Amino acid sequence: MNRALTLTIAAAALWMLGGTWYYDCKIKRVCGPETAAVVVTEPAETAPAAPESAEPRAAEPATVTPALTLPPAPAPSPLPTLETSGPTLVLTVSFDARSAALQPPADAAARLEVLRQGIAQGRKVLVLGHSDGLGARARISVVSQQRADALRDWLLAQGIPATAIAAVESREDREPIASNSRAEGRSQNRRAEAVLAPLS
Repeated sequence: MNRALTLTIAAAALWMLGGTWYYDCKIKRVCGPETAAVVVTEPAETAPAAPESAEPRAAEPATVTPALTLPPAPAPSPLPTLETSGPTLVLTVSFDARSAALQPPADAAARLEVLRQGIAQGRKVLVLGHSDGLGARARISVVSQQRADALRDWLLAQGIPATAIAAVESREDREPIASNSRAEGRSQNRRAEAVLAPLS
């Protein structure tokens, strides 16, 4: 009786071991040499390490952002030397396109003093208006005359006597000082000038 019980227990144990082996090895495939193969062939989760160099790497230079440099301000035009033998351009005022709104130059006070010196010598002031040549001919004539008038009115407001102003003329686009083919040149040509006439 004990022998039969022992054989039954042994058979049950073998059956359980066999079932476990079959489940682990045939279904889950986690036993024996197959387990090692699975472990070996699984890809690594971490990034591959960079190969070590025989020489130490030099530190990369820091990127330096150059400081913003502004272009130098244009040097102011020198004040004219008063020669009595020829006309002397003393003051130039620029205008926006199709505009006669006058904005005095930064060195207006010094240039007004030169005008006064010329007037003290007996010289007369010519006020000339200019255009960039764009637009209809009638409009060019009108706007250049308006610029001359605006400069004359400003000179009178600064104390230049009306008797010293000999003429206020529109020169239209006949006397450009730069090319009208470029915006920069047209900007220079939109102007009014105060000129000291030579002594007669």
